[in-house]
Amino acid sequence: MNSEPTLESFQFSPLLDPQDSEAKAITDLYRIWSDTRKGDALPAWSCLNIADLKPWMGWLTVYGIMPDQSDAVFRLVGSRFAAATGIDMTGKKLSEGSYSFTPQIVMENLRRIIAHGHACVQKNPVPTKPHNYARASERLWMPFAEPGQPVDRIMLYFHNLEVLVHPMER
Repeated sequence: MNSEPTLESFQFSPLLDPQDSEAKAITDLYRIWSDTRKGDALPAWSCLNIADLKPWMGWLTVYGIMPDQSDAVFRLVGSRFAAATGIDMTGKKLSEGSYSFTPQIVMENLRRIIAHGHACVQKNPVPTKPHNYARASERLWMPFAEPGQPVDRIMLYFHNLEVLVHPMER
């Protein structure tokens, strides 16, 4: 019997304002995202100074969003996150698998973030797959779009990842 939720039964957590986070790492990274913006537009990935991301680098995931929002590609999975979960999906499509819920649920969450049109935080605990070695709770989502274009990337920062059992201990 499969106890994994379906897209129809899943309850998404609210998308919260990053400025309300008590985590300095989140508010600092949000400030970088926000400072990259031009007016009210989403920041362009091409304008981001990757060197500014160094303190967060091992905990970042970058999703490349297909133009029709039908799928995404793991363009980058941070090395520390990959080590904590025991798998690196860099270069794979989301439709091939995900780190948490079904690919359909994760893609719908990405669509929610795109529709939200701003960076946001989710705080619910999410067990990671495939082995449930870690549980992510506070996550910062940051959408990017080149000028006049739809969102083409979403960067995710795992601020609070609790490692339950390290992959090397299985």
